[in-house]
Amino acid sequence: MTGNGNHWECLDNGRTFKIVWNNGQWIDTLTLSPDGMRLEGKNQFGSRVWGQRIGQAPAAGGSAGQAAVTVPIPAANKAYKVSGNMGAQWGLAHGSLKVNDPSKWVLATIAGVQLNFIDPYLQGKQSYIVRVFSKASGTKLSETIIGRSGIVTLSPGEYIIEVLTTIHYAGWRCEWK
Repeated sequence: MTGNGNHWECLDNGRTFKIVWNNGQWIDTLTLSPDGMRLEGKNQFGSRVWGQRIGQAPAAGGSAGQAAVTVPIPAANKAYKVSGNMGAQWGLAHGSLKVNDPSKWVLATIAGVQLNFIDPYLQGKQSYIVRVFSKASGTKLSETIIGRSGIVTLSPGEYIIEVLTTIHYAGWRCEWK
């Protein structure tokens, strides 16, 4: 968590943590599960935030706050297409979907972002699924169904984002700053 004003503090008996990203732009309050494998809580806006430990929890007597794996923070913000009928650049990704033809793109963020997905037709007659994977490990981190609009919040890191439909054609658009 070095740089950019990132820091953390323990709020109680080693189970609740306050994590501050990007000089306070993002503030997460998270509780560590008893087995040391999961952090879960909310950010300052009330959005759900969670993390799953990759690797094993510390041995008895070890520090519950110790990270098993260092998640690399990219050197620069970037977004680019991997596959599908879509386009991606920093601040905007959009495309169209057919069944069994997902769009995939990479998003690297140095400070965390709030992705705002919308129905570009503004009719509310379609939905699509947004899946977020760790770029480093390929582990699925979240899955969200988007109707007319939806928000996905990401901490600093590199992600593969997959957008797909399971029923019919769908158009999609995602904006962030």
